[in-house]
Amino acid sequence: MKNGNGEGSITYKMRNGRRYYTCQLTIGFDENGKQLRRSKSSYVKREVIDWQIETLSKLDSIDVAKSEDWYLKDLINYYLFYYYKPTVKATTFEHIYNLVVLHICNKRIADYKLDELSNDLMKDTFTTLLKEDGASIHNRLVNRMKLIFKYAVDDLKAMEESPMTGIKKVKRIAKVNEPWTVEEEQQILAKLGDKSADKALRLAFASGARRGELMALEWTDYDGKSIEINRQVQSVTDIFDINGTKERTIKVLDTKTIGSHRRVPLPKSICDWLDSFKKESGLMFPGRNGKYLPKNALFKRLTNIQEELNIKHRALHTTRHTYATRLFERGADLKTVQNLLGHESIETLMQVYIHVNDRRKENQVNLIDDLF
Repeated sequence: MKNGNGEGSITYKMRNGRRYYTCQLTIGFDENGKQLRRSKSSYVKREVIDWQIETLSKLDSIDVAKSEDWYLKDLINYYLFYYYKPTVKATTFEHIYNLVVLHICNKRIADYKLDELSNDLMKDTFTTLLKEDGASIHNRLVNRMKLIFKYAVDDLKAMEESPMTGIKKVKRIAKVNEPWTVEEEQQILAKLGDKSADKALRLAFASGARRGELMALEWTDYDGKSIEINRQVQSVTDIFDINGTKERTIKVLDTKTIGSHRRVPLPKSICDWLDSFKKESGLMFPGRNGKYLPKNALFKRLTNIQEELNIKHRALHTTRHTYATRLFERGADLKTVQNLLGHESIETLMQVYIHVNDRRKENQVNLIDDLF
């Protein structure tokens, strides 16, 4: 399907035995007459067509040639929806949208014209941002705003130079959620019953699986000894414009990364427990009417249990750090735990390992305490 006058074309090529559709659109021209193009690809042709229609309708209301008159919020809007959104998953876009809109578009800096943005002004903005929002948000925005201004300079030719010169990320110590102690973990497990959310929490402690991975598990993923993790359930928000017009849907997606696709052996006691209510097919932990559990079901149940036990509150993700901690305490090596958790990066896991190893060293030294 081909169109004229910059309206793009939809083509396909075979990938993994299926048609993989791509649409390319011309969104404007730089000062040298070079085309500025964006594209969208998907196995679902309807998604590509919908993106094409949506993008073309929005382009009708924006004049790239007048981008020198834009305010910063105009540049961010154009970058997010016509340059960045077509290239990433909806979940990724939602994270970046929330980051930039909350911390930049809702601040005074967004109402400055592009030619009013100075290096000093941006430095002041990021100094304040670091104080108010912390190093993590600061560093993520340094990266993103540099990309946005690079786009304005190199592609749109809307600015002579980036006002982000000399603004750098700050060093920060990676924080790891404090795991539950063995006693606390046993107290939590003792509170779990037969509801789906409780069963999913028990398996979270026994496998280190992520929330979305647990929600997506089907009985066909369990072979009596292990579970295969190859997908996740995500609440996906498709954001349509800078005002936050959105639509939320539940989707089954690939795992977080390629490395997250894994088979996790389970303790025998957990296998015996799963066998006691195993079914031939269907979701392992269904919600109402056999559908997926609500996104916050596990979090709410865990929060309530911690309140009942008067245990320091930890997030659901801490089940993964606790799982890793128990393995390290019992002598598991770093690479094995990395594979079991589906981590591509070993940085966070190293923090857990070092913490456990420090405790182990203290205990080992006490073995010679009676000599002195």
